[in-house]
Amino acid sequence: TPFLFPNPLREKNAAVNALVAEQLKGNSRAQLVNIDANFVQADGTISHHDMHDYLHLTQKGYDKAFEPVNDLLIQLLAESETDHVRTEAEGAAE
Repeated sequence: TPFLFPNPLREKNAAVNALVAEQLKGNSRAQLVNIDANFVQADGTISHHDMHDYLHLTQKGYDKAFEPVNDLLIQLLAESETDHVRTEAEGAAE
């Protein structure tokens, strides 16, 4: 979908992210989290509520950017806790 306001830097960042994602394929110890997915609006602009100067994040922008990171960390910690309980139960069974 072409944006009404194309942005060469945004396109360059997307290309770099694609290269990083390609390099991480098959690496079970690394995950790429897209933190910019919720910033670009349908018309290709970014709200000044997220980036007051269109370069630096506002608090709302940081909250939005790192929500996917927080969600992933909570998921990984829950999985780790489940694995830890399973390992302890297996150890107790021996």
